[in-house]
Amino acid sequence: MARLYLQDARLHARAVRALENLKAHTGPGVLAAARDSGTPLLLGFADGTRRKVTILDVTDTTFTLDDGEHQKLEVLFALELSAVKKLKMAARRNDEVARAGYRVAPEPRKRLHVSKMVFQRLIDESLVARYTFVDGTVIPCRTRSFGFYEVSADIKGGGAITLFRHGLVRVESGDEVLADIAGGFGVQGR
Repeated sequence: MARLYLQDARLHARAVRALENLKAHTGPGVLAAARDSGTPLLLGFADGTRRKVTILDVTDTTFTLDDGEHQKLEVLFALELSAVKKLKMAARRNDEVARAGYRVAPEPRKRLHVSKMVFQRLIDESLVARYTFVDGTVIPCRTRSFGFYEVSADIKGGGAITLFRHGLVRVESGDEVLADIAGGFGVQGR
């Protein structure tokens, strides 16, 4: 009985921390912060390309670069240029996922759903998670914080990266698959 109470108390504490994490990350996001500071970023796009950019303007659903306006759904991840070498060393490609032809779903209910408890567990236990995106890019990193649209993490070697949740198709840690769009679990609306 005491063991069950302790387990319930730990789960409750994790849920409280997860809600606090979500509340703390309801601000304008990494793209708006880069626009405000003038900091150039490396953006990973859903078509598999990566570009060094300076953000000129940001709205709720779009952002503007030198070459015009883009949808936020086009971007899978963003990081400062100082962390590019770390990304190149850490990132891998999952050809099976790349061949599957996943696309970013405009409707949130058709995207991969990763619960706040999963993200909080990754933070609490300081686990390395492998985030797989629609283009097949796999980025192993330690999750620092999360919000409704973004996950902040650290790449091995110290580079900070922001992952956009709309581009995820799988989240793994060790041998455990925590959410997978192909497996049908972690998908809302099914």
